Amino acid sequence: MTNALAATASAPATKDMQDKVDHLEQELAQLHHSAPPLAAPVALPGDMTVTEVTEKPRTPIVPTHKAVHSHKKPKAVIVAQKKKKSAPVTVEAKPVWVLRSASPGQAWVSTSATSSDLKQLQVGDSLAGIGRVTAIQHQGDDWVVQGTQGSIH
Repeated sequence: MTNALAATASAPATKDMQDKVDHLEQELAQLHHSAPPLAAPVALPGDMTVTEVTEKPRTPIVPTHKAVHSHKKPKAVIVAQKKKKSAPVTVEAKPVWVLRSASPGQAWVSTSATSSDLKQLQVGDSLAGIGRVTAIQHQGDDWVVQGTQGSIH
């Protein structure tokens, strides 16, 4: 009789627990249906990647007496994305020189037409941007400082 009393007393608790389990299973099924599809990255040559998103048919978690079958094909969405760029490449800018004055065998240059910081050059000197000076000569109406990597007019 003691076992019968214990079984009768725990019946409402068991019913309450079963109701809570049923409620949680329903919530879980709703979350399962509203969850976003998973994505799998697919690499492509070049600077693009493609991500294929496939939506799989979902079966309910809550047990049912009917089997769930889907005759529809899963939907696929392809998303193109730019790959991350590598670190920027720093390029050293060539200095710009202005020919301020010249005479046979020598010249004076500066970094601007108004700069008072003049640099005197002779054949054989090196100057950033034009390399080693190979000639300082008059061409037509202008003087030219010719270097191994460029010239100043």
